[in-house]
Amino acid sequence: MNPIYFISLKEHKQFGLCIISKYNIMKRIIYITVFLAAAVIFTGCDSFWNTSSHYVNFLNTDDFKYITSIYYKEMSDTQWSKDQTVTDIYPGEDQTLLLYEGIYEFEIIMEDESYSYTFYYEDISVYNDMTIEVFYDEFKGDGIKVVKKPKNTEK
Repeated sequence: MNPIYFISLKEHKQFGLCIISKYNIMKRIIYITVFLAAAVIFTGCDSFWNTSSHYVNFLNTDDFKYITSIYYKEMSDTQWSKDQTVTDIYPGEDQTLLLYEGIYEFEIIMEDESYSYTFYYEDISVYNDMTIEVFYDEFKGDGIKVVKKPKNTEK
């Protein structure tokens, strides 16, 4: 017998060693491999089950305009989401979205009787619950671009 894989019963009693066979070593290697594979799989898949998400509240703080549409996309995406508004959001009203952590762009459309205003919010980090106050100001900056267009009044 190969002394690496087998310790005789006599040596076991003499030195207090356990009997090891080739079969027991393979069995232990398989158990350890299965355990490590399961740990890797569940640790890797943990991000799918425990992804942090946060509330993003859109508050209309304008006195005369109402929000008609809210779109978002992650910075790495090329497609905008579907319109997230359920109904128009009038002054003083709000709507909340639940989004995963990440960096987003938002497109918000406001209207009044004469104009349509499209707000582009870029590089918005969503790592906590937050509120975005939406109002028209010709001098917006810090990653916010506003496009003002006259409404088509002809029907």
